[in-house]
Amino acid sequence: MPSRCSVRGCSQPLRPVHRFPHPITDFYQRFETWLTLLGRKELLKADKMKIYSNRRICSKHFSGDHFVLDKKRTLKKNAIPDINLPDPEKDVTSSDETPSVELNDSDSITDAREKVQISTVSILSTLGSQNDTTCLSSNSTGDCSAEDSDNEAHPEGEEPVLENNPTTIQRYIYRHVENPSHVIEESPELYALVTLPFLEQTNLDLQWVYKILSGEEGSSRVIYQSPNKDDKDGFLMIKGFRWDGVNLYNLHVLAIVYRPGILSLRDLRGDHLSLLQNIFCIGKEQIIRKYGVEESQLRIFVQYQPSFFHFNVHFTAMNDGIC
Repeated sequence: MPSRCSVRGCSQPLRPVHRFPHPITDFYQRFETWLTLLGRKELLKADKMKIYSNRRICSKHFSGDHFVLDKKRTLKKNAIPDINLPDPEKDVTSSDETPSVELNDSDSITDAREKVQISTVSILSTLGSQNDTTCLSSNSTGDCSAEDSDNEAHPEGEEPVLENNPTTIQRYIYRHVENPSHVIEESPELYALVTLPFLEQTNLDLQWVYKILSGEEGSSRVIYQSPNKDDKDGFLMIKGFRWDGVNLYNLHVLAIVYRPGILSLRDLRGDHLSLLQNIFCIGKEQIIRKYGVEESQLRIFVQYQPSFFHFNVHFTAMNDGIC
């Protein structure tokens, strides 16, 4: 168990303690946001799963609005550290000097890329503080982080909006720094030898999915569920956690299958055809009936790689920028 808070300069005893959002299964992708807020640049290139397993943040860095009203000081499911945080300007390269990147002949491509990225974070942090960069505003997204607990739960309620905040530096990098893109053809062999072992090593925690499917959580956001949960072609439809359920311009609904063992579209086989037809026909019918949209306004698709590894299908408005 960690003995101190991971926020730079914090001397608060680690009680209560809060785990990081999961770097992979966190639906709102808050991991990078939390990590940047620590003020610890050396952790930006550390192994994400080790940070998730070994690092904690104490309650001193969360305002009262982020806690559930209970004795355990449990964080709400969309909490983000927002108080008693280090000044990012004190931990960046000064405007008088240019950060240097020392690359060694022994560095792999991945090592070299990480070094360059860390240097870029320093440069953009400095630029952001000098120019009061308003483009570092974004909606932050992710899973829950409860006190000293391995349980991950899906967030409910409003998403926090972080304005003029260096926590979105990573998004800024992707928007404004040229990153070459590559198309990788993932053959069945590559999936079996590389992707699947990686997923198994990360020990994916899907308890929040199972709680939604069982009705323990998220019931207020469910818009449809198959009458028989044991039906191999059964599924549940839930409003996306970035959608307020009102603004049809941003409509986003997820269909999550009851059938276990389907991680992604890689696991689909011929006997899943009736399941896919069920989701397509019933899902489309439910959204059209409930929200009054036209069929031609819907985009229905499967993401790969998905946001979480339990098979799901997205229903969004054509103008939603999700994909």
